[in-house]
Amino acid sequence: MTINELKSKKVGVLGFGHEGQALVRYLSKHQIPINVFDKKTQSEMNANQLSIIAEHKFQTFLGENYLDNLGEMEVVFKSPGINLSDQIKQTLKEKEIFLTSQTAWFFKHCPSKIIGITGTKGKGTTSSLLFEILKASQFPHKVYITGNIGKDSPLDFLDQTTPEDLIVFELSSFQLEGLQQSPNIGICLMVTEDHLDYHPDLESYHKAKEAITKFQTENDIAIYNIDYLASKHIGELGDGKKYEISKSDAISLGARIDLQTEQIVITTESSQISIETKPRIIRGKHNLENIAAASLAATLLGVDSKILTHTIQSFSGLPHRLELVGEFHNVKFYDDSIATNPDTALAGLTSFTEPVILLLGGANKGLDYTNFLTQVSQSQNLKAIICFGQVGELLFSALTKLGFQKTLNGPFMSFDEAVKSAISISDTGDIILLSPAATSFDMFNSYAERGDAFKELIRSHYAQN
Repeated sequence: MTINELKSKKVGVLGFGHEGQALVRYLSKHQIPINVFDKKTQSEMNANQLSIIAEHKFQTFLGENYLDNLGEMEVVFKSPGINLSDQIKQTLKEKEIFLTSQTAWFFKHCPSKIIGITGTKGKGTTSSLLFEILKASQFPHKVYITGNIGKDSPLDFLDQTTPEDLIVFELSSFQLEGLQQSPNIGICLMVTEDHLDYHPDLESYHKAKEAITKFQTENDIAIYNIDYLASKHIGELGDGKKYEISKSDAISLGARIDLQTEQIVITTESSQISIETKPRIIRGKHNLENIAAASLAATLLGVDSKILTHTIQSFSGLPHRLELVGEFHNVKFYDDSIATNPDTALAGLTSFTEPVILLLGGANKGLDYTNFLTQVSQSQNLKAIICFGQVGELLFSALTKLGFQKTLNGPFMSFDEAVKSAISISDTGDIILLSPAATSFDMFNSYAERGDAFKELIRSHYAQN
């Protein structure tokens, strides 16, 4: 379907969050009448949403019964994360309503080469690092970054793209779900357990990720981490040329990570190069997997190894990802609020050799913490755990039953009190780490808001003391 064909259709935008607002801007620019569906009432919307409604004057269906008129549409753009009931899906199917998304539309109509990056965690860091590498290489055409990581929606620049440009696109399971097209270069990082509050089970979550490679042709490239079974399965789908990432020696084509030297050896059909990652700013050996993926993709795009090395070593990472907030009274504070599941929280903890006071908790999204708590309890450098929020209550109870031998404070229903508790038991040389292993939605609107609150609490505490 083309943009001109949409002009004669009844078009619905389902969800009026970040992507829904971008769709309204894009479709309105092309003079397409639209209908917006959102469960919020107008009184619950923010200033930006109200401004867009006032400017573009489209039909809205809002509040509790917002889906009642969805069946009258001919085309529906669904925002990621909106979980339609089986009844609604059946209605759309019976009425032959074309269901699509911002991501699907962009993939279909963008003439540029798309580098798609997904994974349970690490996709933001990998996307940003690859974007910085490509910029540093003085790539002769435009390089864009979009998805969850980019400031711009992909539709904000779609009309300006050319066949010579490159698009670095961070892709969540929500954005990949239902796609019938894969990126030209598909990168699958670690895939473990996440978003079980949305996906009915782990298999469904993994299946949603499959579009990263499933529809590739022999002209495309699949890069995937074979150290994770789900990632390996996803990477082996489709007809793209296969390049593996692993800590194993058994890599014929791809990137091998040497954990001892922290070098990355990249082997392609025509060459083998070694990338020095030290000294670098971003902490954690888990980040070597992200660095390997970005380096391998950049190498396949023809970037020189000297540019790779320099950019990797100077890359400072992203906010809320093992971000050093500051050092006060010889105690260092790290914001790893992005760590919303057990695997990434464990990766955060193991990034340090110093004594760690770990802040754990947040909203419950149905994850299994059994193995995580066993490993955390055995951590040699863990000094204390501070539990907060919904998950904090569960973890506090579980750790108590396990006979946790170290300091265990909480569970706190106030994030402020949890942070103050961590500060109160800290000593010279300690690390206070917010790596919560849970989402933020019991207390905050996003992991970023939680991370910002952590920073502000620390700075205000030491400003007064």
